[in-house]
Amino acid sequence: MIWLIYLATINGKQYVGLTSQSLKNRQRDHLKDAKSGGGYLFHHELRKNELIAEWSILVDNIETVEHAMQLERHYIATLRTKAPLGLNLTDGGDGTPGWFVDDQTREKISNTLKRYFEKPENRAANSATVKDAMINMSAEDKETMRQNHLLAIQDPEYRRRVQEGNKRYYSDPSKREAKAIQYGSKPFLVYTLDGEFVGEWINKAECVRVLKLGESANLRKVLDGKSKYIKGYKAHYKE
Repeated sequence: MIWLIYLATINGKQYVGLTSQSLKNRQRDHLKDAKSGGGYLFHHELRKNELIAEWSILVDNIETVEHAMQLERHYIATLRTKAPLGLNLTDGGDGTPGWFVDDQTREKISNTLKRYFEKPENRAANSATVKDAMINMSAEDKETMRQNHLLAIQDPEYRRRVQEGNKRYYSDPSKREAKAIQYGSKPFLVYTLDGEFVGEWINKAECVRVLKLGESANLRKVLDGKSKYIKGYKAHYKE
């Protein structure tokens, strides 16, 4: 498997990533995640900038993931792309163990975490705890984390479970709406150009899909008053 390190720039802020895909395919996946409400800082900035970013390859034809992860850490540090200066949330080359559970247990864990992170104070406390843990983590523990990450991303069964879990989650409209609310979306109303009420949405991507409007960015322009209509519809935020 061949790896590459890429750089994405949004309004002067940069993000470094690694992938075994082509840059075009990785870019497509990032844009898809951003449109569907992905919660990473990079995806949030993509949405704010109407999915526009400059993409480039820093290093390609890397033969091992170990070398790729070393280079990812190097460029994050050298280019200073870790938040708040940039859009990376970590130093690179780290992750979580490839631990698998059955579907029933996974659902219980998911529901427990959702209830916990619904409260802003819990999200803030968790963020502070993670930051402190990373700062105080020993070099040995960081290396163990890196090795576990390598095992996870190289395991096709792990990747399949992640993909299936994402599909199950986003197949539920109520969950897509909850995710949109979590990241600051506001309810809006859609009308025909003749003034006939069409419906109320809170998830822009869902509205675009149902009404076949093309891109969420164009709907956002209408809601922000930058455009008057989109494909025979007009819209405004609910008072």
